[in-house]
Amino acid sequence: MAEPTQQALKASSTGIEQAKSACLSSASKITQLRQLHVSRATMQQFFTGQPIDPNLFHKICRILELNWQDIADLSDLHIKHIPEETNGIPHPLPSVTSPFNRRWQELKAQVQDSLQSQHEQIELLNLQTLPIMDLEFDLYIVEKLARDVSVNINAYLKQFDPREDFERFGLGDRNERLNALEAAKKYPRLIVLGQPAAGKTTFLKYLAIACCQNQYGEYIPIFLDLKVFSTEMLEDANVLELIIQETLNLDHLEAVQEILDYGHLLILIDGLEGIPDTGRKNVQFQLRTFTQRYNSNRFVIACRTQFTDYTLPTFRHVEIADLNISQINAFVQAWFKAELDTAATREITQEFMAELALAENHKFFLLAQKPQLLQILCWIFQYLGRLPATQFEFYELGLTRILEVAHPPSPHHQPTIYLQLDLAERYRLLSYLAILTFEKKELFIQFKKLKSDINIYLKTLPSFSIGQTTMADYAKRLLSDIEMQHGIIFQRSPDLYSFASPRIQEYLVGYYLLRNFDPNFLRKSLGTITNKNWYELFSYLTQRVYRLDDFLLHIKHKIDQIVARDKKIQIFLSWVNQKAILVKVPYKIAAVRAFYFSQAIDRIFDPRISRPLDFSHAVNRALKSSLHDWSLACHLDRELDYAFSHNVIDELDPEFVLDLILNCLLVTFAHDLSLFMTFAEDRKLAIEPELKLALHKFQNQLPKGDRGGVEYQQWWQANSQIWIRNLRLVIIEHRNVGYDWQFNQEQQALLRQYYNANKLLVECLYNNPRVAPQTVQELEETLLLPISDIRSRQH
Repeated sequence: MAEPTQQALKASSTGIEQAKSACLSSASKITQLRQLHVSRATMQQFFTGQPIDPNLFHKICRILELNWQDIADLSDLHIKHIPEETNGIPHPLPSVTSPFNRRWQELKAQVQDSLQSQHEQIELLNLQTLPIMDLEFDLYIVEKLARDVSVNINAYLKQFDPREDFERFGLGDRNERLNALEAAKKYPRLIVLGQPAAGKTTFLKYLAIACCQNQYGEYIPIFLDLKVFSTEMLEDANVLELIIQETLNLDHLEAVQEILDYGHLLILIDGLEGIPDTGRKNVQFQLRTFTQRYNSNRFVIACRTQFTDYTLPTFRHVEIADLNISQINAFVQAWFKAELDTAATREITQEFMAELALAENHKFFLLAQKPQLLQILCWIFQYLGRLPATQFEFYELGLTRILEVAHPPSPHHQPTIYLQLDLAERYRLLSYLAILTFEKKELFIQFKKLKSDINIYLKTLPSFSIGQTTMADYAKRLLSDIEMQHGIIFQRSPDLYSFASPRIQEYLVGYYLLRNFDPNFLRKSLGTITNKNWYELFSYLTQRVYRLDDFLLHIKHKIDQIVARDKKIQIFLSWVNQKAILVKVPYKIAAVRAFYFSQAIDRIFDPRISRPLDFSHAVNRALKSSLHDWSLACHLDRELDYAFSHNVIDELDPEFVLDLILNCLLVTFAHDLSLFMTFAEDRKLAIEPELKLALHKFQNQLPKGDRGGVEYQQWWQANSQIWIRNLRLVIIEHRNVGYDWQFNQEQQALLRQYYNANKLLVECLYNNPRVAPQTVQELEETLLLPISDIRSRQH
């Protein structure tokens, strides 16, 4: 079979017009044509429709960003042997038997083996692996930022609204959405944009494997992770040639240059922001001349933003697109397929997608559009059997999982103390940084400020020293460790950092508050971390947090957990709820629960006086006593608040008055039963006949005469325990109050903490107009309920 031969190409008349128009539209393209170093006569031949070398023809068309087939005159039959181009990708091999081509084929096989062994599978959060080609990507074409903006971040910040478009910081407007693989075939030079966890690195690896599997054309894929190379190499004048030489394991730089001159490499560059500033600037500078000199190759560079020290005018900017519903479904199915059989995978995928489609889970659908966050949702669904209840639960579980997973540092990176911190200490550091920046309303944080905050934190670590390095260098390396490990804080530009999301920053502030909640010290300063006390910081957070409803629901869940494991307290809460359901009073049921909760744990009623006439005054004083906390019930119901603010005996429902006094009589004042009976008759309290008769019997059993007398005291000493026990049983039987819970000191402390936390939640609930009515209703309906009742409501 005869070898195919490459023959000269010439431009058609319409192609000439397109080429001239492309030149006139951009001065930079004229500059690049001059840098081809071909004679003026040869260039004139192209623009007058005369035949020229086909490789040069292709190069000119690439610089002008034109499809060579649209420009060339292919009408002559002698053109038929020219290699065809598919989707903009030429099949460039002129001879299968030429010595260089054999070397090229051997090199491609070597590269393919290496890439497929390293990147054909990706590791998931559940430590399973997933074939990378099971993933699907789309890209947005992105407009370039103006030159004065792309190199001047301060000018950009003046016009940028972080609350509106935080995640698209440093990116131009979106245009057309394309299939990612097709876009990579169409455009020979791409800069792939997106913040950490957007999927840039995964996409570059995806392209490499697609090329290995002949889905991209006859190219050798070269994946360059700049973070793994030494600082000395990154600062070399021939940095890119040297990196490719090391990657391909070639002996001489000349061999690299020969391969690059021959072309047909797909060069994928990752980790540009993860290298030192001097190395990054040098690589950016070299990229411009490198891509112009070796322009018969294809280039894809991953980058967070369009802020660069040097612009690359011939590159097309694209952004990793959010996943659509079909791509989410495909990923979820691929995730569970790693562990389950086909039938089980289909079933759990349907369950996941069905939950995600619910209106109340729309916030999670938005998160699921981000590949890394979708992984977290899949992991939580696998772990819990459901989606998280709130976004705070999502970040609680997801962030903990991410912080638990350790990644080996890059070989030439000098690690910091961060890699030695345990989970709790990592949370402490991140929460510390979150609070200091949150207080100052900082979404974008200057490195100088972070350096100072990190320095203060490091001083709290015992026996720690940064060694011979400077604080600036150590802080930068520590921030790099956080970024490389988890991406929770990352560099936006050389001197500007941010949390990956304001939601993560808010969660970390909330995490700190929950970890340091002590109802006895809400007004105590939080120490060196902030000038605010706990209550001030909590109030400040509730005024600023983006999803306040989610935050309050999460706080409510945490409050419920305070007493969730104590069985006796859970039984007590069941009684509180049952009593509230059965009693007939005109108050909100949540307020009724709060009333009986307070009554049971605060017994200070003391009506011991000498004359029955004063009993009502004693009751009134006791009900208004500052020692007895009715504030939660009053917050929940205006009618109750009014009653306790005025003449409480007259305004409070008689059912409450009756239960309160009967309960208190059983504590230490049972022998005041006679006073109570007189009081009840005067106030015409509606006591059911059977109970009234029983109480009269108990009253008649008491000795006549002065309670201080010898006869009375002897009888009381001999019979009071049995008499009070029987009285208690009667009151419990008829009124379902009077239980002697006998909580120990630890349980009493838990109950007080639980009660105060619920008070704080309700105060926030009613003092903040941003809370949705349905959230208020949900929190009220589950307030002071046992865990079992709360869970039954969720199913």
